[in-house]
Amino acid sequence: MTPRDLDTQIVVRRLLLLDELLDDLRRVADDPDRLTHDRLARRGIERVLTQLVELASDINGHIAATRLHSSPGSYRDSFTLAARAGVISDELAADLLPSVGLRNVLVHEYVDVDAARVVAAVPLAAAAYGRYVAGVRDWLTDPGA
Repeated sequence: MTPRDLDTQIVVRRLLLLDELLDDLRRVADDPDRLTHDRLARRGIERVLTQLVELASDINGHIAATRLHSSPGSYRDSFTLAARAGVISDELAADLLPSVGLRNVLVHEYVDVDAARVVAAVPLAAAAYGRYVAGVRDWLTDPGA
């Protein structure tokens, strides 16, 4: 089996969706009370937080498959592989890992989701995924660097 080539359009389309999700986070970041008191807004942001992880993992998996000939076994693994491929730093990969845990809680409803946890995640996710998007874009311009 021959490895497939990197399809930059797959990556670029997902980066554009990540940009939209980050815009959504930034809209509510200045109004944490809204997320505390408005269930519909909080549930919308919960969905945004899960999509950030899933889209980034898709990007990571595609790059890992084409550059490392490896497939991540989990969302967490995808960030480790992205760092190994030189797309993001080890530090950024570590900063993104808590978002995977939150995603799992939100999707699988392991526990009652605390509104304060969602509120606290918004600025952290906005900053880390903003760095992630910038890192992937930089990597796309010079994947050999």
